[in-house]
Amino acid sequence: MSVQGKELRNTEKVGEYTSIVLPGFPNRGGETSESVSVHYVIQGEGEPVLLIHAPGQSLYTWQSVIPLLAKEYCVIALDLVGAGYSGKPDAMSYSMDEVADSILKFCDAIELKVTHVLGFSLGAVYALYAAQKAPERFAKIIAISPGGISETMPRFMQTLEKSGIGFIARELFGRKTLRRALSTCFYDATVCTERTVKEYYKTLEDFRSRQAFQYSLRNFDLDASLPGLFTLQKEVLVLNGADDRWHTPADIEKLKPYLTNGIYYTLRNAGHLMQEEKPEAVAEIVRKYLHYMGIEE
Repeated sequence: MSVQGKELRNTEKVGEYTSIVLPGFPNRGGETSESVSVHYVIQGEGEPVLLIHAPGQSLYTWQSVIPLLAKEYCVIALDLVGAGYSGKPDAMSYSMDEVADSILKFCDAIELKVTHVLGFSLGAVYALYAAQKAPERFAKIIAISPGGISETMPRFMQTLEKSGIGFIARELFGRKTLRRALSTCFYDATVCTERTVKEYYKTLEDFRSRQAFQYSLRNFDLDASLPGLFTLQKEVLVLNGADDRWHTPADIEKLKPYLTNGIYYTLRNAGHLMQEEKPEAVAEIVRKYLHYMGIEE
């Protein structure tokens, strides 16, 4: 099924589903003794481009970018395991290793042998981690606002990752808290509409979604993953917003000693969620970079 139109509202019926079994899970019991469903959308033809969102999001974050890139590429956007309308297995810890494995298993399930990949925020780090594990599976890598939990992120995000009190933030944050947090993701706060808040909140309302979100933040270890980037012999295009308050330009500078093959581009008048705030500019940068070198046969 292809998703057509300029705006994509993520629902359980909007895309397709495939099933994956994560390594080691069949012996853990519970829901994870069976396969886990992964929800995804696909649009366009050409070289594949896989889109990876961050914890707490869904494929909705790419809703404006998908049709722009689909003019030249086969665009595949998934809801990560634990997010959106994908399965949320109780036994999964949502460690970086498990999430990276789930991305690779998803690629296996849809027979995606080699792909370009575009990741956002913590999702960009997941993409880089997956590329470390299976570099032959990825061609061009693009990281938008990469990084981990920063001191400039909203307090509830920082609290969610705390092992002792994170469950309180998980239970108490509501639509108003989410609205305040999202408004800090844009250079132009008017871009954060009620629809934006609604689309984000509807996939975080239930307990299992919030629990997966919390565990994803708690088990995200950027420092542990950085040394492995030295071994990644691939060029990485890093896009960041000049006005990003979640991963500031200073935060991006800290990645440069590790992403030694990085090409860095700063987009003016853009905040953290640049793919939602400036989709045309992001899509144009991505297209130009992918034209520079496609997938080698």
